[in-house]
Amino acid sequence: FVNYLYSDSGYYDKNVKGNVFNFDNSALTPKFWNYIKELEISCGNCDEFLYYGSDEINNIINQCQERFKQKYNIGHMRTLNGSRLNDRIDKIYDYIRDKRVLVVSSFGGLTKQQYDNGNIYKIYENFPKIKSLDYINFPYCFNNNGPHNNYFETCNFMFDKIKEKKDEFDVILMSCAAFGNILTHRCDSELGKDIVYLGGSIQEMFGIASKREKEAGFIKINQYWIKEIPNEYIPKNCVPPEGGCFW
Repeated sequence: FVNYLYSDSGYYDKNVKGNVFNFDNSALTPKFWNYIKELEISCGNCDEFLYYGSDEINNIINQCQERFKQKYNIGHMRTLNGSRLNDRIDKIYDYIRDKRVLVVSSFGGLTKQQYDNGNIYKIYENFPKIKSLDYINFPYCFNNNGPHNNYFETCNFMFDKIKEKKDEFDVILMSCAAFGNILTHRCDSELGKDIVYLGGSIQEMFGIASKREKEAGFIKINQYWIKEIPNEYIPKNCVPPEGGCFW
C-alpha cells in the first residue's frame, strides 16, 4: 500500500528515498501519517462511500464494514468493482445540469475542448445543458515526484487555485488520484461547493480515448472522440502508472 501511494497514486515527498515500488519503512514519515489521518477525516460523515479494491482489500473491508461505518458515520458502502460509469451517469448528470462546472483534472484542457466544440453532445445526446465549463489542469505527481517539495505543498497550491475561482462555478468534476479525498473534503467544508469525484472516468465522460477506453470493448469510439492524447498531456521521465492506461 505504501509503495502504491508513493509510486502510482500521486502522494510524494522528495525527502523520502526510493524508486518505483521500492520504498521501505523510512517512507513512513510523520508527513505520511498526517496524510493517513487526513484521509480518515475526509471519508467521514458521508451518505454513501464508493470504492474500488482488489479481492484482498475487499475481503478486509467486508470484515470490518459495519465497524467502519459506525466509526466514521457513513450511511452506505458499496464497491464499484465490475461497474461502469454508465451505471451512475444519470446521477452525475443531475448534479451538473444547469450549473457552472469546473473541471479539476490533468485532462482539464481536453474536457474544455470537447465542450466548446460541441463534441460532447454529439457523443452523448443526453449530456445535460450546463451554464459554463472551466478547468484547472492538475500536475502529474507520479514516482515520488511533483512540482513542489511534497504532496501537501501541491495540495495547498491546487486548493488555492480552486479557491480563486470559487465565485465562478457551482460544482466541480474532479480527477486527481491521491489528492481527491482531501481536496473534495476541503472544497466542501471550506468553500461550500459540491464535488463529483470521477477519477479516470472523466475521460470516458468527455470522449477522451485513452488506452483503457480503446481496449475496453464496450465503448463506441467515433469521430467525435479525441483519439490520441496530445504530447503535452503525457507525463515525461517517469514510469507510467498502471501500464500507462490513462494515455
